[in-house]
Amino acid sequence: MVLSRIDLDAVPHCASNLLLQIGASIAGPVVSSLGHRRLPIPVTSLVDKSLVVYEEREGEARYRLLETMRQYGRDRLAESGESDTVWRRHRDYFLALSEEAEPKLTNSEQAEWLQRLKAEHENLRAVLDWSVSDEGSAEEALRLSGALSQFWCLRGHLSEGRKWCDRALSKTGDQARMQERKKALNGAGGLAWMQGDYAAARAYLKESLTIKREIKDQWGIAHSLEAFASLAAKESDTERAAALWGAAEALREEIGAPLSPTDREQYNSLP
Repeated sequence: MVLSRIDLDAVPHCASNLLLQIGASIAGPVVSSLGHRRLPIPVTSLVDKSLVVYEEREGEARYRLLETMRQYGRDRLAESGESDTVWRRHRDYFLALSEEAEPKLTNSEQAEWLQRLKAEHENLRAVLDWSVSDEGSAEEALRLSGALSQFWCLRGHLSEGRKWCDRALSKTGDQARMQERKKALNGAGGLAWMQGDYAAARAYLKESLTIKREIKDQWGIAHSLEAFASLAAKESDTERAAALWGAAEALREEIGAPLSPTDREQYNSLP
């Protein structure tokens, strides 16, 4: 199949940037070498033929394949023998996006990045589904689920988030890939907490704490102690909560990382 080129000057700026960024990351050097204004993708002709749908969502241009075209593309990709290569590039692009977004979800850029992840939610689901099914992507599956846990919490996708975390965690042994695993466990614990499933939250966080102690992650240990303190407070065990907050505060002072104002307020509110 010979693909015609499209002139990106005819495409809205935000859409052209998106096409260039994703196209160069996934399609590789073939796209990257074409210069900054043209891509070998017949998008405009496909839109004209109603095979690709052009939409604007909250001021951003998006292109969406019809399901018949999507399936046709999957079939041709499978026949080419390049399916795994393309999927890995797709995974790597959205893993990088997820990890870039993660710290932004707790600062002044939260609204912008929540919207960006919302717009890419179907792509993220596809990447997660492929990663938890691919034998060579166990680490990436853990990293994705850990990085996206805050997004799922903020958007209320609690059951879905736990499902992805559990599937990623089931791919590795208890002690495999400990750094990545502890983060996915923290994410799963936070999601279970928000669902009110405190027993499950405690189980996730206990395994995470075990890993943190093994790898001597002092800041992580303090964070786990705070999480257990909050769990105890939720269950009206104020004596245990106070003891755990005190242990967390002592450890934080030892490593030079004092309690945040929010945690300090919660600690001081205990009877």
